[in-house]
Formats: sequence, structure tokens, C-alpha cells
Amino acid sequence: MKHFILVVLTLLSVGFQPNLFGQSKNEFTRTCKYVYCELIGEPKFLSTQLSYSVDYGVEKIELFDSKIQDEQAGKVRTFKSMVDALNYMGYDGWEFVQAYIERISQTEIYHWILRKERE
Repeated sequence: MKHFILVVLTLLSVGFQPNLFGQSKNEFTRTCKYVYCELIGEPKFLSTQLSYSVDYGVEKIELFDSKIQDEQAGKVRTFKSMVDALNYMGYDGWEFVQAYIERISQTEIYHWILRKERE
């Protein structure tokens, strides 16, 4: 019986503490020095080439919203390699931070983390 009362009191005390919330989004974005993105290279279906996309950490609106697009032509941009895509991002001010490979079955997906100083 003592254990039951102790558990109930613990659950009630945790449920009524309003200060357990984390930072608000506005506080975090003001103090952050860098913004980050993830450059992702995935194999195309039945091809040896890669399909490139960028995850900026925001919700995608359209199907091809994460693909790197040529601003002048409005078409999805193609690259020769991950380094070619990295050079393209480097021209826009992004710098390389870290890379890792995710292996699913026989498929390798390349993930490169990039950062850029907040303006």
C-alpha cells in the first residue's frame, strides 16, 4: 500500500509542474550561430547514378521541394558526384561538417552534414 501511494504521489507531482517545457523556438534561433542542412545522395532506380536532395530541417511542401533545382531553368539539377554537389553548395556559403553512409540491404545512401553562418 505504501508503494502504491508513493507511485501515485510521484505521478501527480510530475504532472503539475509547468516549468518542464524546453526552449521555445524563438529563443533557440536567436542564440544559434549556424544553420545546418543535410545533403543526401541516393541511388536512382535501376541506375548507377545518384539522386541528390537537401534537407533543411523544415517541412517539405511539394514532392520535389527537397531536390536541388537550377534557379534559372527551374529544373532539377544533376551532379556528377557527391563532391560536385558539395562544391555547388559551397558556392552558396555552406561548409562541410561531417559525412556518414547508411546501408539498407545492398543500397548505400550518403549523408553529408553542412553548415552556414547565420546572417
